[in-house]
Amino acid sequence: MFVAVFSLGTIEIFRTRTLITTTLAAQSLAVEGLEASRIIRDEDFLQLTDGDHGLFFSGERWSFQDSNDNDGFYTRSVHISSISPESKLVTVTIDWSNDLRDDQTLSQSTILTNWRVTLPE
Repeated sequence: MFVAVFSLGTIEIFRTRTLITTTLAAQSLAVEGLEASRIIRDEDFLQLTDGDHGLFFSGERWSFQDSNDNDGFYTRSVHISSISPESKLVTVTIDWSNDLRDDQTLSQSTILTNWRVTLPE
């Protein structure tokens, strides 16, 4: 009986460690996606087109691509929707399956505005 309890405890520790590790990596990818969207916004607000996008980094520049980006383990999608002509809701979603084959999803959102627009007084 001790071996069975010890084995179950070891499996649960492994499961918890795997979940924490993969979730932290997913959070990092989501934050990177929001930061990349801010950089793209700072270059040209009109690049924040409504719809689903992936991200691509080439050289020293971020850009949106037509399909989700996938590193072989995590899939990242960036959904952009208009709130007003000068503000967008950006939601980055990360999907993955952990070592135990559990499907996981994590999302983070922010509102980006066209800060270069001069508002009427």
